Amino acid sequence: MDLFKIENDLLLELKRDSDGVEVVHTHISMVFLTHGYALKVKKPVNFGFLDFTTLERRHYFCHQELILNRRLARDIYLDIIPIRERNGVATLKGGPGRIIEYAILMKRVPQESLLKYKLLNGELSVEELERISRHIAQFHLSAKGSEEISHFGRPEVFKVNTDENFSQ
Repeated sequence: MDLFKIENDLLLELKRDSDGVEVVHTHISMVFLTHGYALKVKKPVNFGFLDFTTLERRHYFCHQELILNRRLARDIYLDIIPIRERNGVATLKGGPGRIIEYAILMKRVPQESLLKYKLLNGELSVEELERISRHIAQFHLSAKGSEEISHFGRPEVFKVNTDENFSQ
């Protein structure tokens, strides 16, 4: 089943179960935004630095995203949900059917809680920025490091990835 069909089927299903649904596309994901939740589906793309071309890889990277992001947002990143094909229709509902995709289930953060909105509305205090900065600094200080990890931050390696992005 192609991504366009999955998007349309899930939109119809979510509209039946929710007050409103919005879909946001990025270069690697399609995100369904409902009143209280966000569902992220990885697109079957290969950008060199990431390869989501198979269902197995997308499932694996959904789990990796969940693990990584729960370190700072445990209350936001909730679960991985299989998307099934049942009677030719993509569905998030459990039960029988072939798994055709996976979605990361997240609690939706209200737009007015995002830093960019607080900044634009003059609601972001110096104290809040300092608190966030200390939290992020502590996180990085306690993160595992190695020569292999440091390698990916080198300018020449970073340049390969950004050049590859622009050439695609």
